[in-house]
Amino acid sequence: MMKHLLNSFFVFVLLLATIDAYGQSYQALLNEAWKSSFGSPNHFDWASSTLDSEGNYLTISHSIDSTGRAKLLLIKQTAAGAILWEKNYTLSNHSDNYGIDLVTGQSDEVFVIGCTKNNAQPASNFDFLILKYDTYGNLLWVNSINGTGNGNDIPVGITLSSSNTLFVTGLSTGTTSSFDYLTACLSSQNGAIIWQQRYDYNELSDIPTNLVLDASQNVIVTGGSGASLANWEMATLKYSPNTGTLLSENRLSNTGIGISLPSSLQLTVSGDILLTGILTSSTSDFDICTAKINSSGFTTSWVKTFGVIGAKDSSVVAQIDLYGDVVVCGWSENADGGRSILLLKYDAQGTLKWQKTRKTWPEKQKITPRQLLLDAQGDILIVSNLSNDGKDATLFSGFDKDGNLQWERKRELASNSGETVVDMQQYGLHQFWLTAITGNLGNKEASTFKFERYNRDVTPVVNGQGLPTHTSNELIVRFNPEIVNTSFVNNLALEFGKISDVVQNSSAITAIDSTITAGGTFSDWDVLKIYKTRTTADSLMTTFDGRVLQLPSYWASFVLKVPRTYGLTLEQLADLLNDSPELDCFVVFAELNHIGTLDNQCDPNDPLYLQQASLHPTAQFQDGHINCEEAWCETSGSNAVKMAIFDTGIRWSHEDFGDGTFSGSIVEDGKDFFGNIDVNAEPVHTTNAHGTNVTGIVGAIRNNAIGVAGISGGENGSGGTRFLNIKAFGDNGIFFGDIVCAAYDAFINDEFTADIINISASYPAGDGGDTDPVFTQQEIREKLRLLSQKGIVHIGSAGNAQSGQPNYPAAAQDEWMINVSGSNQLGQVQGTNYGPTVDLIAPSADVLVFTTDNASDQAYSDFNGTSSAAPHVAGVAALLLAYDNGASNFTPDDIENILQASATDVTQDPATVGPDDYSGWGLLNASAAINLIKKPNCGVYHFGTDISDCTKTVEQIAEDLPIFLRETFTNAAGIKFAAGNYLADVYKITATCSHILPSPFTITRSWERHSTSSAFGLYEYEPNFYQMDALVPVEHVELQPTVTNNQATIVGYAYYLKNNPCTVEGWLPVPPQDAQLTYSVLGCMTTAVNEIEKPDLLQVFPNPATDLLSIRLKSSTYSDKLLSIYSAAGMLVSEQVLNSGMETFQMDIAKLPQGVYWLRCQTEKGEQIVKFIKI
Repeated sequence: MMKHLLNSFFVFVLLLATIDAYGQSYQALLNEAWKSSFGSPNHFDWASSTLDSEGNYLTISHSIDSTGRAKLLLIKQTAAGAILWEKNYTLSNHSDNYGIDLVTGQSDEVFVIGCTKNNAQPASNFDFLILKYDTYGNLLWVNSINGTGNGNDIPVGITLSSSNTLFVTGLSTGTTSSFDYLTACLSSQNGAIIWQQRYDYNELSDIPTNLVLDASQNVIVTGGSGASLANWEMATLKYSPNTGTLLSENRLSNTGIGISLPSSLQLTVSGDILLTGILTSSTSDFDICTAKINSSGFTTSWVKTFGVIGAKDSSVVAQIDLYGDVVVCGWSENADGGRSILLLKYDAQGTLKWQKTRKTWPEKQKITPRQLLLDAQGDILIVSNLSNDGKDATLFSGFDKDGNLQWERKRELASNSGETVVDMQQYGLHQFWLTAITGNLGNKEASTFKFERYNRDVTPVVNGQGLPTHTSNELIVRFNPEIVNTSFVNNLALEFGKISDVVQNSSAITAIDSTITAGGTFSDWDVLKIYKTRTTADSLMTTFDGRVLQLPSYWASFVLKVPRTYGLTLEQLADLLNDSPELDCFVVFAELNHIGTLDNQCDPNDPLYLQQASLHPTAQFQDGHINCEEAWCETSGSNAVKMAIFDTGIRWSHEDFGDGTFSGSIVEDGKDFFGNIDVNAEPVHTTNAHGTNVTGIVGAIRNNAIGVAGISGGENGSGGTRFLNIKAFGDNGIFFGDIVCAAYDAFINDEFTADIINISASYPAGDGGDTDPVFTQQEIREKLRLLSQKGIVHIGSAGNAQSGQPNYPAAAQDEWMINVSGSNQLGQVQGTNYGPTVDLIAPSADVLVFTTDNASDQAYSDFNGTSSAAPHVAGVAALLLAYDNGASNFTPDDIENILQASATDVTQDPATVGPDDYSGWGLLNASAAINLIKKPNCGVYHFGTDISDCTKTVEQIAEDLPIFLRETFTNAAGIKFAAGNYLADVYKITATCSHILPSPFTITRSWERHSTSSAFGLYEYEPNFYQMDALVPVEHVELQPTVTNNQATIVGYAYYLKNNPCTVEGWLPVPPQDAQLTYSVLGCMTTAVNEIEKPDLLQVFPNPATDLLSIRLKSSTYSDKLLSIYSAAGMLVSEQVLNSGMETFQMDIAKLPQGVYWLRCQTEKGEQIVKFIKI
């Protein structure tokens, strides 16, 4: 069997189209090569590890035996994880013995520090326990130290000098103090104590934390030392290694009340001492303190503190890179108790070069860094424990030397199964060991892991036009599944390996090696998994229509890394693998690893776009986006669409809003309704960034190689939504009802015009008790109703209180507003406000949303809450208006229903299948919304009593009905009806309308257009406030369930109110005979162009046409023919009957407005519909 080079494998996932290929030179892969577990360290999370000169891994901990006693446990493993030996030690039958730290000597002997406790004595306490083993695990000597206070003595560290002298330190109960530093020097030959020194500063507590030797082998000990009962300081000591004489002492003072405690001690290249730890000046203010002590004079060179405002911050570890810079790793705790990774870099002089935060999500999730490694390039690896509501994981985070997060992996744990990382050791360039205490209390293990990193070079091959074509030194190879090692495939902890790991057939390896002339090296070539989450069990697929299909075994495809020293080109190698008959049973195909680029660049080039996980999937957050890229393939916005941002003000001079001038900004106009400041004169007159944040989500200029991409931000300054800066809130984010109503009125009376209003603010309506929220919100409700009738799409945020109480204005009335609640990074309900008026959810998590900020013209920031969700919906609404470009005359009802119909259903608790109070109709989906109206076959058509052929019937259903009008209303005749009690005559209006749709046509959805109707809904009994029949005077009509391609029935109600002393009698809203009941139909033609399907009826020309449309019938034998012209909205605009025998004639279309029309020809043989354009 001959196979030829396949060249259509586009590796979007591996290379993220072309972005990563140019922006990042490698992709990080991570293998968990193996894991070993031993012991049962249930008493304390004490363990430590080190490497010997042979690369063997030694781990010290403890294990609980069957009698409940703790035995010191020492394990030695090979680089492959095999246990060379395992040793337990008990000082006496009644003692508990624990391992804490260890160090190896020049001959790989092992020195262990731990503690022992003799439980046979009533007042037993811990003592130092020091042991020496040879490289084979034979115990050579044991010693213990009991401090002068005869209390607890617990070691923290051990080290060995170049002259093979042993030093230990720890805390020790003093005779007149709580604890002292206890530092001792021992002979490595026999364990004899050479000297001991204690440090007691003020007869309080002195607790050492770290121990190192400087270049002169002086002993450096640091820790926290009580200066007073309420104040601890960092105290660092230098002892002579020979005599134990205290040579120097350095204390970092701490002002206020609190603790200063180091967590890390490092030596710089020049021998200076680098400390980092926590510094507290009060019981709640925790900062990170980093200091350098001069090695010669032991004086403090510099001290730097760092704290995130409003957060508790703590350092864990620091390391010094090859350039002398100090990398400090810690965490920052928010008000909810959640922790984020905090990463700092100082230069040798103590200047902060940068700070980075890997934020947590959800807010209560704790990410606690445990270990830090720096590689030769200065890249940073942090291993953290992650905990979130009983779901624990170990998180691996890779940062570049500038602190930019490059990659992450998460090692998921069983529910409520903890894992505390206690040690990490670098082995070679791309391997590291990890030690952790795993499991739950009473069921713990000491576990060691070997991880292997692979930095995959993804450098592209670029053609003569400068475009990337494929990755260098890579092929995609599908092996015969019969020769693939399924254990490797099914081990999801492995992402890469060697050919010898993947191909289990030695004959196949030999044959391939010989055919491609690899010189016996093929078995050692690297192989990378493509389908990292696939196993061999994934063999079936169920289609949407319920069929079960067999999947190909694509788990047998891999990326083959071709060594750069290999002599053939990639194309030549692929041809050999494909076309060599001797390999037919081993290789299914081989192909270049192509890089796919898009012709119309649906994804923009904005440099911060990769951080906008709310718009598109990213490596970290796959499911929290609104699917913008596919929508951008159709439209990116239009400057004909205007949006008013009701907020704290917009920094219109931002670099991503234009050229820095007002005339060159996307912000066209506006008004400060709060402070009456000229918004055009000063780009920033607010300290609150909220309005700038919101505007950036919608309209930051897209594809301009600057900043972020706005949802409807156009193309590099052309097109894109234009904005009105409506400053209706104070700098503190508070808005007042009267000011907002005044701002609304500016749009009602045409001071300003806008297609869309976004208001990312709200307030709870009513008090949840005996106050009617409708009755008490009449001022703003009146404005909202008028804005809807005017035709403005109005979008509001649901609020963040996790409450079912309606928040105004978004929840004021479903017919008037699009009410947006929040979604999280999984595309699920965020935990924001809910209720029956919620229409849909959109991204509201700060880990997803990245936008413009007003701190400067170059500032950007994350953003959260339903304040960020609403502008996502507003942006997609702007895309819909831009795409339709006025052809359908969309109303607010149309936009709302398209967004609802296209939303992705959310079913995870608390949401349910279908519309619900928590997610509304689901998660906003920009691409699906555009697809519902995608030209030329799909669209929205308007029908109703205003434009269609309708039969209207009126039926009186109640007379002199006592009714309560819940809010003020003014009817079409100008009669003002105050809220209150009335007698009402109630009339039901039923309209049966005939309409015409293109044929063949499939209806996707139909809905009422309340905003263009003039009838009310039926009154209802109101049990909570009035205990009687009541009416909310809102335009509301109801389509009956069956809407066909030819007909629909729609119902509304009219009321004649009387006998209210404050109001004359009159109709509400209008007399029944004047009522308009309107609706819309959404759908698509099921074939692309009908005239192609039936070419035998007629032809129209020219098309487009101007004044006359020429029509040629294919046959004159038909009887009379009816020709009808319909607008794109479905309204009949012209009709003509032709007698039989006529073949060619012209229709006068000069008076028709420019646009798209449908010509319908009906004969006894059938009908044909042809689209034409009037220009």
